[in-house]
Amino acid sequence: SIGKESISSATTFYNGESFTLAFEQPFYGRKHLTLAFSAINNYFYWQTWALFYRTDRKVFYPQITVGFIL
Repeated sequence: SIGKESISSATTFYNGESFTLAFEQPFYGRKHLTLAFSAINNYFYWQTWALFYRTDRKVFYPQITVGFIL
C-alpha cells in the first residue's frame, strides 16, 4: 500500500503447462532429423485467441514437430 491507496489483485499468473519430448538423430551424412511431441494444456493459446478469447476451461493442444538440420 502507498499512503492511503491500496492495490490488491486476485489475478493469478498461472496459465497452464506444456511438456515437450524431442529426439534428434543423425539422418544422412551431416544432416539431422528432429522429431518432437508437445502436450499443451492451458486456458489461453495465442494461436487460437479469436476462438477461445473468453473461456474459463482449459484447452488441450497436442503438437507434433518435424525438423531437419542441414
